[in-house]
Amino acid sequence: MKNNKRKQKIFVTADLHFNHNNMIRFSPNTRGHFIDVDEMNKTIIENWNQVVEENDLVYLLGDLAFCSVNKTKYFLEQLNGKIILIKGNHDNYKDIKKYQHLYI
Repeated sequence: MKNNKRKQKIFVTADLHFNHNNMIRFSPNTRGHFIDVDEMNKTIIENWNQVVEENDLVYLLGDLAFCSVNKTKYFLEQLNGKIILIKGNHDNYKDIKKYQHLYI
């Protein structure tokens, strides 16, 4: 009997910069630049979830988001995979502790 369960994949990424308006000019999409930060956030989540499955392991090397703790939690909850978050230079350690339950 064939096992259809896919093996866990490991990914490494960084600098998602959710909700960071200034990143729009550096983040072209298929039609040019994003219209606004909401479109950018939605596209990041969609692209991530098209590649990363629930059982996959993702090393996220910092600079997750430029927004409130609650909004950051919202973004993390949307992402597939088991995330290991490594603090970046734009990440606030006190904030990270508030959503650490969402990653490994």
